[in-house]
Amino acid sequence: MKKRLLSMLLVLCMVCSLLPAIALTADAAEGDLPTILSVEPSETNSIPARIDIFKASSSGGGWGGSSTSYDLYLPGNADPAKCFFAWADGLQATVDGRSYASGACPVPAAGESKTYTFTKGAETKTFTVKTWQGSATVPAIFIDIDESKGSISAMDNDPDHETSCTGMIFIDGEQFVLDKIKGRGNYTWSQSRDKKAYNLTLDKKVTILGIDSEKTKKWSILAEVADHSLLCNRAGFALAHQMDVGQDTASADVWMNGEYQGCYTVTPKYDSYVTKDGFLIENDNYKESLTVAEGGDPQFALEGLDGPGNNSQWGGGGSDYNLITCKGIGDNLLAAVGDDAEKAAAQIKAWLQDAWDAIRSEDGYNSKGKYYTDYVEIESFAKMYLMHEYVKSYD
Repeated sequence: MKKRLLSMLLVLCMVCSLLPAIALTADAAEGDLPTILSVEPSETNSIPARIDIFKASSSGGGWGGSSTSYDLYLPGNADPAKCFFAWADGLQATVDGRSYASGACPVPAAGESKTYTFTKGAETKTFTVKTWQGSATVPAIFIDIDESKGSISAMDNDPDHETSCTGMIFIDGEQFVLDKIKGRGNYTWSQSRDKKAYNLTLDKKVTILGIDSEKTKKWSILAEVADHSLLCNRAGFALAHQMDVGQDTASADVWMNGEYQGCYTVTPKYDSYVTKDGFLIENDNYKESLTVAEGGDPQFALEGLDGPGNNSQWGGGGSDYNLITCKGIGDNLLAAVGDDAEKAAAQIKAWLQDAWDAIRSEDGYNSKGKYYTDYVEIESFAKMYLMHEYVKSYD
């Protein structure tokens, strides 16, 4: 009996000696200093997805660096008084002499800064945050990527734009399934460090943001990294749309997985409206990295259309390619050749070669006796030519 009581007493002492250690471990896990402050979505703040603060521009230029200041960018339709900071731990923030729990901590008013202090023992961390807010006339797009099915980093570091992601997207408050998002652009992609352009594919055909277009699943958001005014490209688009040779656009502020990306130009993807009997071609100075069987676009060269590398008017050098890429082929054209894109591209090449021969001839006729107006609709061609001259488009 004494031995049993002694054993029970020893076990009780062991348990009691462990309790303070267990409690301290739990406190430490809950009390880690936060690394980020976020505004979580709610029914009252008009924000459909999380918004994180981000490092302010440092004195050395660019984002990040050694700066301890942060920015919060809110959409124009949000009320800062109804937005509150949250963080992933059990600590409280002290601001203006008051303490707040996560989810109840007010954000600065638009244009104002506040310092948020967190303390754990001898450790202290501060976030000095300034709130910026977009125009109420600029709608918001929130992209919520499911990174368990593909990371944003992998997509953003793929210059060939073969890596895609999926998730949800909120466009001016309306929610859609985002079947696919991937990078777009060549020059603009390489020139951008932290503001990338993307092609989006939604789960259904829609019109968005009041853009004058037919319904489509395919949309592009253009970063405009070469134009700090964000107006030049949109002005060109607006002119082309008014002349019936281009698509309508809109501006939108964009967030992706909580991070503000910037203000973008939104437009239907350029190949969205290829007519059933038509096709869309593009003049390219590079070869497709994928074959048609692998998902690449058909390409071909025209006789009499030299590349920069072998044409003296370009000064030589540069790319040896001056290829025509079939970016979109109408359903009827494909059906007529058994849905064989390469056969359809061969027919397009033959037609285009005849048109090119007529245009380049002395009298406007090709060897088949056809005049160039048999291939070119003069009024729309003239509008396009005048538009490109007016906006000084290098393309």
